[in-house]
Amino acid sequence: VLIFRKSKAGNELVAIRYSLLLTYSIFVSGTLIAITVVV
Repeated sequence: VLIFRKSKAGNELVAIRYSLLLTYSIFVSGTLIAITVVV
């Protein structure tokens, strides 16, 4: 199934990967800002 729907699944994986990257970057920047404010 994954082989036949490679393009669609690939696009979904890319979208999930980018959303996770975006969430992670926001979390990291927020943590850095919080640390900077506390220190």
